[in-house]
Amino acid sequence: MDPQRTSNVVQAILFSADEPISVSDIVNLLRDEFDTEEACAKAVQDALVDLDRKLEDSSFELRHLASGIRLQIREAYVPWINQLWQRSPPKYSRALLETLAMIAYKQPVTRGDIEQIRGVQVRTTTIRTLMDRGWIREVGKRQSPGYPTLYGTTDTFLDYFNLQSIEELPPLSEIEGLTDIDELQFKTDKQPEHPPDRQPEQPDSLELEMLEPGEQTS
Repeated sequence: MDPQRTSNVVQAILFSADEPISVSDIVNLLRDEFDTEEACAKAVQDALVDLDRKLEDSSFELRHLASGIRLQIREAYVPWINQLWQRSPPKYSRALLETLAMIAYKQPVTRGDIEQIRGVQVRTTTIRTLMDRGWIREVGKRQSPGYPTLYGTTDTFLDYFNLQSIEELPPLSEIEGLTDIDELQFKTDKQPEHPPDRQPEQPDSLELEMLEPGEQTS
């Protein structure tokens, strides 16, 4: 397969994929077109470099994420796309946002750790919502009485926020006091010197608008 056709096929694969796709998966799709796997892998890498160059002045970009590569719309063009879709984004409470932030920045953490920092109980539905969304997962058990579950973030979480690794999260000091999750603006409470007794969590009137996966760009 000649370089131009390889580039076109790789672009078609990325355009058609409904989630990030790894280089190895692309190589597997094109393997039969080349004499060796090494030749195929090099051709795919060259095609990605070529495609990245061609997209420099376009409304699209290649984004390298935790689980692979995604062809997506650049952030500057998102406002027009949002108008095109004209749908109501899902909304989440401040409590859910703060819980997600605690897990992202303090992982691995238990539900009790989060409750101690926030000073209120973490509802089971909050953890379940984050797990159903695919943003957090159980990563083990703490070796302490009761063996509480430890939680951490997932590749899906990183992909949604256009991150390749957890180290790319902005410093917590830069996002305290902000509430827009669609721009990685987490809000967390600072830990008090003497955490208050846990109180039942009260519903929060704050609603957070979020972009669907694929809309968030950077």
